[in-house]
Amino acid sequence: LQDVVTEAVQTLLEFDLFLAVGLFSVDYDLNMPVVSNEYNGLGVKDANNIFLVESHLKGKHGKVVPIDYAIGTTPFWPDGTNGENCAILSGANSGGKTTTIQTLAQIATLAQTGFPVPAKETNTRVFEEIFFFYKSRGMVSAGAFETTLKQFADIVVSDKSKLALFDEVEAITEPGSAANVIAGLIEILQRDPNSSTVICSHLAREIQDATDVPVRVDGIEARGLDEELNLIVDRTPKFGVLARSTPELIVERLAKLSRGSKKEVYEKILENLTRGRT
Repeated sequence: LQDVVTEAVQTLLEFDLFLAVGLFSVDYDLNMPVVSNEYNGLGVKDANNIFLVESHLKGKHGKVVPIDYAIGTTPFWPDGTNGENCAILSGANSGGKTTTIQTLAQIATLAQTGFPVPAKETNTRVFEEIFFFYKSRGMVSAGAFETTLKQFADIVVSDKSKLALFDEVEAITEPGSAANVIAGLIEILQRDPNSSTVICSHLAREIQDATDVPVRVDGIEARGLDEELNLIVDRTPKFGVLARSTPELIVERLAKLSRGSKKEVYEKILENLTRGRT
């Protein structure tokens, strides 16, 4: 009975695999993507971040707000886009910039491993390389800066199809120099039809001023504070719109939650921030 038992075990293993994928898909509301090398980018509608869905299922917070995003040429062309293969994602702190590019990385990775993805609709090509640069926790050393630049150069000179996602890489050096470094990176990547690049940055305006080519800037905007003093944020980026960076909302929240001398400190900071924006 060795052959029969071997076949039975293999059948059960395959059943277990597909049952697990099916249950995963139901729990996380996953759907099969459309994958085609006729596309030259990634477009997602009603996409959710897997990590946020997981914490929601554990009861840690409310329902996850889905987002739309597009980079490169796919059948999904939201208003404000024109098939650009490179974009800067701007926006307020805690607005969701990192979560957005993390979601893109999750969807691209799942799609290319044959899994369903956390989006209602997905159109993507097969990327030969996927890069994700997390933001630095502080100013990096000269050696680390050199290493990072070498990594950037490896991405730029590669002729393979690639998805490159950068999270606030301006922390690698001084703010003035960082804008010029990123601008140079964008100018080269925009000319590469095989690359799709999204760069999260608080320096979107400075990068635009430093580059000689048009750059699409998308924005995640904070519109105010709710009754519980939480940020009200439009999680889906506005395409082709530079988001108003709103640190004063966070300072306003701290001022309303504080008492005594700390409250005076926050109120003074808020006064200066407001004066600077009028």
